[in-house]
Amino acid sequence: MFTQRKHLVAVLTVLFTAAIVSVVPAIPATAAQSASVGALTLPTVVASHSARTTTGRTVLTVTDTSLYTPPVLPGTQGIGLGPGWHVTEQASPLAYSGPNNGTAIPAANLAIVSVETPTAASGQPVDPVNGPMVPALNPTGPLDSPRMVLHANSGYGAGTYTQGITLSLTIPADTRAGTYTSTITTTISSGP
Repeated sequence: MFTQRKHLVAVLTVLFTAAIVSVVPAIPATAAQSASVGALTLPTVVASHSARTTTGRTVLTVTDTSLYTPPVLPGTQGIGLGPGWHVTEQASPLAYSGPNNGTAIPAANLAIVSVETPTAASGQPVDPVNGPMVPALNPTGPLDSPRMVLHANSGYGAGTYTQGITLSLTIPADTRAGTYTSTITTTISSGP
């Protein structure tokens, strides 16, 4: 399993942003796998005595450079030689910094609310049975524990794929204005 961590920075009443997350492990020596999430900007939220929710969409990009032989005959599937892979997302609590004596927002308040069907940008086409695909186990929910958002079975997922992910942040009532920072960890691991 290979993991890289980046930060999600949230500024209450100003802007919420997420930085790119990337992983580049060698699987095997002739192949590499990487996963990255694009920058995320959530709409501005004004401080309130009521809880507020803001949402935004980001795009996950996964690349597996395992060997892939395109189909020889029309209507047939090509052959991939990779071990397959799966990608998870997880966040830490959003730590407060600023002059207003705020407290952290729990990681459970940041949640995946939907994931889109992946599309192939290059390489092996998406196979509806073997992937890459959204896992059968629901990938939506709070990010205080790892959430698998995409996977490919062995012999599939050799190429570059994108998947839209919509996130929601629930800001508790009476949250103090300031900057809230979370570490969002995107992990790509070999095997379905």
